Amino acid sequence: MKWIKDVIVDLMTTAAIVFAGFLETKWLVALVVGYTALVLLLRLSLSFNKSMKLPKKLSTQVPDWFYHAIYGFNSAFLLYQQWWITGFAWAGIWFLAWRSKSPQ
Repeated sequence: MKWIKDVIVDLMTTAAIVFAGFLETKWLVALVVGYTALVLLLRLSLSFNKSMKLPKKLSTQVPDWFYHAIYGFNSAFLLYQQWWITGFAWAGIWFLAWRSKSPQ
């Protein structure tokens, strides 16, 4: 469980998504939509530009199942709340994360 400190941002993101889904305050909605757009853009850039790679220093010991659980929950929750575009964007982030880990 030493990897928990490496996923604080992911847990905070999921908490923000849940609060935004229930409260729907303007600043939380803007935060979730903006963060989603940035993560999706980064994932797309890393996926289609083979010369871009994350530094080795950023690699962690976080198990893959954790990211699948977080991305799956984020996608399902947003779709349940009828945030269609943001929910499908998180499903795309999830797919691109899976694709980057699968053997080429």
